[in-house]
Amino acid sequence: MSNQDDEQNRALDEQLGMLLDNRALPPAPAHLTQRILANLPPRTPLESIAGWLQTSPWRTAMAATLPILLGFSLGFSGYVADPDAVNLDVEAIVFADNLGDYLNTEVGDEF
Repeated sequence: MSNQDDEQNRALDEQLGMLLDNRALPPAPAHLTQRILANLPPRTPLESIAGWLQTSPWRTAMAATLPILLGFSLGFSGYVADPDAVNLDVEAIVFADNLGDYLNTEVGDEF
């Protein structure tokens, strides 16, 4: 192909693009949306949740912060009846000569 053919093809491509851009589209029938939606398969719960999250950014942010808030609330509400018992177990592991010594001890025999 020559340069002249390339230029002619580009000009035709531009003309076609302009014709397509300026073309008036016929209006869609009013019931078309309802017919399309009626023919779609039912949505799964996961698809419904994904659609709900994509509708607005604040929903996505809220859904992301809920697990964090739940983790904080569970973490700070953890009540230990005897906090010294937890500390004794940790100290026994840290100060044991080896892990075998710790695993062979009875509860309360740490010190």
